[in-house]
Amino acid sequence: MLDRAADVVAAELGPPLRTLRSDGRLCLGPHLRCRIWRMGEHGVVLAPREDGGPYGYLGHLVLTVHPWPAGEELPVGAEDCLRWVRDRIIL
Repeated sequence: MLDRAADVVAAELGPPLRTLRSDGRLCLGPHLRCRIWRMGEHGVVLAPREDGGPYGYLGHLVLTVHPWPAGEELPVGAEDCLRWVRDRIIL
């Protein structure tokens, strides 16, 4: 179901600039994909986040929009790129 939701976003924004396999630092549970788009001087990130409820077993996707200056590039390495994503998702 989360993949279908991501497909809906991709249908609106086009193919993501980068797709990464998430790790335990973004959410608990199964490893899900994190997708990144650049829209002008903004980044759009669709990433998994953990459930904040009492049981903590549900996975969620969060769609964030944040400033992304034109001169700033994505880190090359997957781990560095996931850190870049984590630093921009404020919940």
